[in-house]
Amino acid sequence: MFEVNGPLWRFLSSLFDMIVLHILWLICCIPIITIGPATTAAHYVAMKKIVKDEGRNVWSLFFKSFRENLKQGIILGVIFTVIGLLLGLDFYLCLYKLEEGNMFNLVMFSALGFLTIIYLVLMIYLWAVLARFDNSPLQTVKNAFFIAMSNLRDTSILLASDILIAVAAVVSMAFIPQLAVLFTIFGVPLFFVVNSLRLTRILDRYVIEKNGDEGYGREI
Repeated sequence: MFEVNGPLWRFLSSLFDMIVLHILWLICCIPIITIGPATTAAHYVAMKKIVKDEGRNVWSLFFKSFRENLKQGIILGVIFTVIGLLLGLDFYLCLYKLEEGNMFNLVMFSALGFLTIIYLVLMIYLWAVLARFDNSPLQTVKNAFFIAMSNLRDTSILLASDILIAVAAVVSMAFIPQLAVLFTIFGVPLFFVVNSLRLTRILDRYVIEKNGDEGYGREI
């Protein structure tokens, strides 16, 4: 149990990796514009190191992916941040500015709900696809959407699990301070790891085998 390769040691090692991953992700998100490549690198580490237990230490894998996906990550990060802000603004206008009971308001709210689900699904897949495959930004978005729609059962589970984690984090911070501390330390990397447990298996189906680093960074 307490052996270096035992289950307890692997569990504690994964917890430590998650803490390091969280710190690296937070630091690299400080410029705001680098949230995209930082999130891509976090998914790369979660899939390769924490889930598959491959590669070197967390920081070397993180910065390897961060450098490789810096340009595309910034482009996609800026685009999807703007889209997210626009969706949030539209929801605000529907809830507080338009007349209650207005049919147009109801239609708009329903459409926004649908678009938000699509947006959240893309957010789940996009950064993992960018971390795993080498494509243009547009092709990465297309691939993320295609893979998500081709695996609807897994996509539904991923979306539900992320919502549950988010709700648990909000509830704990509001009512259970002890759990709030855990979410502060492990909350963000928990999304990466929980998603990567399923995403790793999903994306393995789309790897084109070539010589190199065991499928990572290849074209879909």
